[in-house]
Amino acid sequence: MRTRGQAGGVTHAALVAAVTLFAGLSVLVALAVSLPLAFQENDTSAAPAPVTHAATQAEAQAAVDEAVAALQAGDEDGWRAALPASGDAARRATDDLFDTLGDLPWTSLDAALEEIPSQPGRFDVHLLGELAGVGPDDRLVAESVLQLDVLGERVVATADVTPEAMRDEYFMAYRDPQVVENDACVVLADPKNRGLAEDLAAAAGEGRGYLAKLGVDPDRPVLLYLYASRDQLRDALNGGPAERRFEVFSAAVQRYSGELWWPRDIHILAPALEGDEDWLTRYLAHEMTHAFTVHWFADTANDPMFLAEGLAVAVEGGRSYDPLREELASGNQRLPLTTAIALGSLWTGSSQEEVQLAYLEAGSVVLYILDEWGLTKLKAWVTAVADSDLTPEGLEDAVGETLGVSWDEFVAGWRDYVQTLP
Repeated sequence: MRTRGQAGGVTHAALVAAVTLFAGLSVLVALAVSLPLAFQENDTSAAPAPVTHAATQAEAQAAVDEAVAALQAGDEDGWRAALPASGDAARRATDDLFDTLGDLPWTSLDAALEEIPSQPGRFDVHLLGELAGVGPDDRLVAESVLQLDVLGERVVATADVTPEAMRDEYFMAYRDPQVVENDACVVLADPKNRGLAEDLAAAAGEGRGYLAKLGVDPDRPVLLYLYASRDQLRDALNGGPAERRFEVFSAAVQRYSGELWWPRDIHILAPALEGDEDWLTRYLAHEMTHAFTVHWFADTANDPMFLAEGLAVAVEGGRSYDPLREELASGNQRLPLTTAIALGSLWTGSSQEEVQLAYLEAGSVVLYILDEWGLTKLKAWVTAVADSDLTPEGLEDAVGETLGVSWDEFVAGWRDYVQTLP
């Protein structure tokens, strides 16, 4: 039996309460769905949660650390969850970082954040890492300037204000970097140059054996950057070497700490190797000599290019010394030995022919000392010369102290020795 005011056993008051509860639940469900969408890439209409405050150093570091751990693991969902982005520019910046770096075999990956003075929440974000066991763990990998704000309870990248020159620096010069590795090296390259990267890795494995001539046993791998174009090289190095003729060269490892690391990195412009495939092993032997002997000059007053190139040319081998013999026969007037040793650069203001002559002089001097006095005396002479003032008097003293001969005796012996070279 139903009484007035009842409907199917449910009172009017109960029905109103039920409708109200349903409406409230619907609002909660809508909020639960809409809030995450505020940070999703494809939803441009949903408004993000209001900014609570600019992220502090501690808040920003914690969020970026969590994101970088996901990046190292190749976890895209974890990356986006730890460091969501609001706004097209911020999304592009965080997407580019993951897309470029997320598939690489990181041994370690970390972030160092520097808050920009007088701009709360704005951070210079450095990504630092060790790739496939090569190099220091503070190698500079990428750098971005991001605005990090707390929206609700989350740290969110709300703006990307990275300077254009910084955007494609370091590993970010590669759009889809590939890694080829062996015991001798790790090669970073674009997919289209993977075949050449494999050839370079094999050449490095063979070429490092050449360093035994200097008593060097390369017991750790070296990183080779292989560039598809000069523009890519310039982007990666934020300009690169001033001398345009440098197409295969070693350079200091770019570290957050700025401290010296050896072996140095090797940078290779891929188009420069076309037609020189037979020389790959010698190229790599030459550059690895630089990479593994850089610390010989760590504590000397100077680091003359003549000495560094002399060591590398001696290890590389395969050159004809006929042009040097012709130079000596004409009196060594174009590039006297004392002048060559003291030059800061063998390239600046020199023709290609003059550069090659300087390299032959340098290589022949190293081979002369190595064959006449041995490896121990060579190391002593190299460091003594580098630590001198590089004047003729300084060279005289270095030769006398380390080799026990006068400068004139040294030069006479060297001239005779050059006649015996290939």
